[in-house]
Amino acid sequence: MTSPDTSERLPADRAFVLQFEASCANGRDLRDEARGRVEHVVSGRALRFRSFDELGLFLATVLREAAVKRGEAQ
Repeated sequence: MTSPDTSERLPADRAFVLQFEASCANGRDLRDEARGRVEHVVSGRALRFRSFDELGLFLATVLREAAVKRGEAQ
């Protein structure tokens, strides 16, 4: 695997760590379920989420705030 050059690197303020809680109990389809924890690497903001909607809202909010700080948001 090669290292990306500088122009291909992703900004650190768009990096997140996701930890999903998974259980195969009772044969549930886990694609419909999301539980876990997400943390924004740069700010340290974190959330324990219980749905994909909660996760998506957190990601959108943090990314929007990061864009504002970079002067990219309107």
